[in-house]
Amino acid sequence: MGNNRILNTLDDAKRLSAEYNIPLTDIILIGLNIEGAYDSSIVSDRMRFNMVPDNSGGNEFYFALTNTKDSRWKINGGELSFNGERIGKVGNTEEDTCDNTYWRRFISLGGKNCGTELTINSNSRSFCSGCEFCGTYNLSPEDQDEKDLSNPDKLRRKLDNILLENDIVDLSNLHEIGVVTGCFPNENLTLQHLNMLHDVLRGDYDFSGELKYVGSQIQSREALENLVSHGPTGISQTVECFERRDILLQPKKQLSLDFAREILDNAKDLGINTTLLYIMGLDKLSTFENEMKLFVPYLTKMPVINTLQEYVEGQSDLRVPEARSMEYYLKARKIMEEICEPLGFKPNVWENYRGLWFTEYSKEGLENVIRI
Repeated sequence: MGNNRILNTLDDAKRLSAEYNIPLTDIILIGLNIEGAYDSSIVSDRMRFNMVPDNSGGNEFYFALTNTKDSRWKINGGELSFNGERIGKVGNTEEDTCDNTYWRRFISLGGKNCGTELTINSNSRSFCSGCEFCGTYNLSPEDQDEKDLSNPDKLRRKLDNILLENDIVDLSNLHEIGVVTGCFPNENLTLQHLNMLHDVLRGDYDFSGELKYVGSQIQSREALENLVSHGPTGISQTVECFERRDILLQPKKQLSLDFAREILDNAKDLGINTTLLYIMGLDKLSTFENEMKLFVPYLTKMPVINTLQEYVEGQSDLRVPEARSMEYYLKARKIMEEICEPLGFKPNVWENYRGLWFTEYSKEGLENVIRI
């Protein structure tokens, strides 16, 4: 695994836990997400599963990881181990495909465990050309016969199946629908697609929650005004990194950081909920801290900070040298807690399965939050 080894030993994790006053479970799960694990029963190089870590009070977490043969993290007999030491109890593992829809934010409704956030990968995301650090475009589509949800008929057919499979009559119970589009040729086509989603979801399926666009192609104030006129809207801007943007990002995502902040400022001014997506490990900590301080005033929610996973061999080399140590991620955690404290921002564990926070945020326990 070479440069992808972040956690040295469990004893080292315990030392860091005491030194940084961060729960041991959080440190272990950061390491697991970055390094990936190995389950010999899965032939794919990506897998997903639920796990209850030991010493987590019985709390369950969801993981989508690289399935890496030489990983020190092993799944066998329903258990996850690190260097031979048990870490937790694992549910069924399965191949991680590029599903065009999936649920998050599960709560109990009428005695049933129901997802209240639906993520839609609506523009054939598995066929995206891909940024340097992303592996989504290498995943197999869930259904080769239904590659996208880019027109009303395909969308309705998929949504009708979702209602049938989940024994529900409409989407009125949803808090949010997140839309990951992949890259369209231009802003206008992106806007048309999002407005189509707004209209079908709200007009035909009684959805009244927030439609959250995950991307960076809606840029003009006019487009933002048009989008929010269709109903409650959020934007999760795919900033991804602050340095080397000309190298790491697709051309369509290479907007300047100043322009990115201008877009978020306009969106927030129009009543759109705003946040950003960021990949932890690509920038120096000093750059990370300085830029996050500049972005946070334009946000209404905590940034979604993902740790970089090695989808294909060699991607770990994209990390800056200091990001090859666990301490980098623990310092980043402290930096964000300090920056976000005045605004009252907190991470949504259900929104980010490979983040920096799992059981505690800024000394506040996350035992009673929604995790999956």
